[in-house]
Amino acid sequence: MQQQLLYVRALQRASELKGGEERLAHSLGVRVDDVRNWQSGGAPVPTNVFLKVADILADHAVSQISHGDAQN
Repeated sequence: MQQQLLYVRALQRASELKGGEERLAHSLGVRVDDVRNWQSGGAPVPTNVFLKVADILADHAVSQISHGDAQN
């Protein structure tokens, strides 16, 4: 249960970073309906999808760190 909550929160944050569910779905190679279903808790987020979402979040974090370093 806690794991799926983490997956859903990560999916929601990735959706924000990508600019919406449609763009996230495209990045993940899945249907928009699947993203919406996972975000609403209607179905569990598959592990392979979560790993792709984790990559999106990690890439964003690295870019934020790099951007911050460039300003210092």
